[in-house]
Amino acid sequence: HFFVYNPTTDTFTDKGAPIAAANIINALTTGLDGKVYGGTSGGYFFIYDPISDSFTNKGIPIAGENITALIAGSDGKIYGGTASSAHFFIYNPATDAFLDKDQAVAGETKITSFVELPPIKTEFECDPTKLPSWKKGCYENADCCPDWTCVRLGSKEGVPGFCSP
Repeated sequence: HFFVYNPTTDTFTDKGAPIAAANIINALTTGLDGKVYGGTSGGYFFIYDPISDSFTNKGIPIAGENITALIAGSDGKIYGGTASSAHFFIYNPATDAFLDKDQAVAGETKITSFVELPPIKTEFECDPTKLPSWKKGCYENADCCPDWTCVRLGSKEGVPGFCSP
């Protein structure tokens, strides 16, 4: 069964079985759209809409596989993994379509979890207004962001300059 917890009232509500043919929910994730996406031991993929308080059976994305892992990606898509032959699949709510990416790793039989890593920054991002020297000005290039220059107008001792890209 699918249960919903209300932290305000500290109560659980049994919403029943999302799919009559599948009695074990193996994986759940909440999408960017606020809907809950689920996968079952029978391989069914379903959506729970908390606004309409209803389930939608989206069928079996990978025949013969149990859905064992789901994660909502930052791109709005739902990424899933299976057991039996460790298939990786993508559900796109915008197009209402599944994409089977085949076996994730040769020889593996089950995907049990996912994580989405943040993008790796290849360039240093610097905001000079967040540097300690910003309010008092700069006296040397080290007071500024990397590859920025401390511009000093005039050569008067003790007069700070400003950071410039």
